[in-house]
Amino acid sequence: MYKNARSVVRTVVGATRPIAVAEGVHQGSVLSPFLFCLVLDALTETAQSTAAWTFIYADDVAICTESRTSLQKALLEWKHQLQKGGLKLSVTKTQYMACNEPDPDDSPIIIDGQQVIKCDQYKYLGNMMHSSGKVEYNIQHRIAAAWLKWREVTGVTCDRRMPVRLKGLVYKTIIRPVLMNGSETWAATQTHVRAVQAAEMKMLRWMCGVTRLDRIRNEYVRGSLGVRDIADKLQENRLRWFGHVKRKPPDYVGNEALRLSAPGRRSRGRPKTRWIDVVQKDLRHCQVSEDDVGDRAKWREKTRKADPTTIWDT
Repeated sequence: MYKNARSVVRTVVGATRPIAVAEGVHQGSVLSPFLFCLVLDALTETAQSTAAWTFIYADDVAICTESRTSLQKALLEWKHQLQKGGLKLSVTKTQYMACNEPDPDDSPIIIDGQQVIKCDQYKYLGNMMHSSGKVEYNIQHRIAAAWLKWREVTGVTCDRRMPVRLKGLVYKTIIRPVLMNGSETWAATQTHVRAVQAAEMKMLRWMCGVTRLDRIRNEYVRGSLGVRDIADKLQENRLRWFGHVKRKPPDYVGNEALRLSAPGRRSRGRPKTRWIDVVQKDLRHCQVSEDDVGDRAKWREKTRKADPTTIWDT
């Protein structure tokens, strides 16, 4: 497939001379992502073991270590391994974040004479990671992204000539997936849920052309659009992901993450809400247990939160 590969450029005066393609993968080929992952995994096999956790997604890599010194060594090993394969580590696009501040070691991380930028938050696969470990920043980022998507489709959602139920379908298809992206891993408290609910209801009321002064209940607005309460959809997302993880082998990374326990004692006062705490509450609410994950039909029936059916749907 790649042996003696040639490429030409078609112009108005004819095709150019054949150009040898000796680097990279074919653009648009369904095999290209798979071949890239194979090569990158083989090149970095040694470097992957230098950190406690290493997450690789295409050419984006997240390295998690317990100290700044370990991170410096891991980055240098990655740089060395990539150079052996003809690849280059972009220092200008590399950032690091310390999650347990104040950090006693404040020495900078240097690679090839360039200092790696320290940040308080960064986006990885659409989610906003913050040094405090709190989920509020990620939720606010998702709300802002949903409003941006909402503004792109205002030609439909704010047009009074459009049927209300059609607007609800547009919301469920285009806007809500952006708002709920990654929500299956949120350790959401009631404060977080209320913030997402408030953002959703502002969108839905604007789409229906009503305000709070009209004294129309939220249930009526959702029913007119055929939209389920987003709190129920968040619960459905969490339980669907929990069932998916529990059906995986015990050595699956998700199951290993569930068994992790942070060293030390939890601080005095009310402890912080963990993701497993929210899931346990969801299990009690839906009257299911972890033993039911193997029965897919029962699990789906108990955890699914369908949108209300409207006359337009039938």
